[in-house]
Amino acid sequence: MFLKGQTGSHIEYVIPQLQKLLAPYCTEAVREMDIIGYDEKHNLFRVNQLTISKLKGYLNDQKVSFSSDLAYRNGTVAPETLEQNCLTYLKVDKKIRLENRKFEKDIVEEFEIEVLPNQICEIEHRMVYWVKAGEEPNTLTPTRFTSNVRAIINNRLTSDEIIVSGVLGLESESRIKAGEGIKIVEKFDCEPEIKVYDFVITKA
Repeated sequence: MFLKGQTGSHIEYVIPQLQKLLAPYCTEAVREMDIIGYDEKHNLFRVNQLTISKLKGYLNDQKVSFSSDLAYRNGTVAPETLEQNCLTYLKVDKKIRLENRKFEKDIVEEFEIEVLPNQICEIEHRMVYWVKAGEEPNTLTPTRFTSNVRAIINNRLTSDEIIVSGVLGLESESRIKAGEGIKIVEKFDCEPEIKVYDFVITKA
């Protein structure tokens, strides 16, 4: 690394500045959505979603500490008779940071991350929430450069087939039978703040 071997107050000053500039990139982001229920009255799917992101620093000989946030916005509010939306847990390197956070349509939770030199920091969170069938988009827009993005959908319904369709990220409509699952999106070298996919799920 270009600062290796240098010492002094000027180095102590510039390292935090570089850490802010060279925030970690994401080597891999995987989102796996299990469709676990369907409420016919309100035309809502119940989704159990697991997201795992692996971060690595650009500075090979320095740890990087920074603030991040987990955000989910403009979701479907659960009807009074149904279970609420919930952030089940957030883990950073297998350690629980947040758990059992109920919400209506928005949740934003800040947390601290430390990426050690030449190591991967794994962030994992699980959410259970309602999605309006055929209407509500499921999107992903990375906040940092991401080398590999994958989205997987598993149909855990007992008998109903589901249809996944969209205009961004999907080459064609996908039909998923009950008990089956498919990888619907895989993208490489995704730049920050550019939407990677946008799709909706419908009951066949």
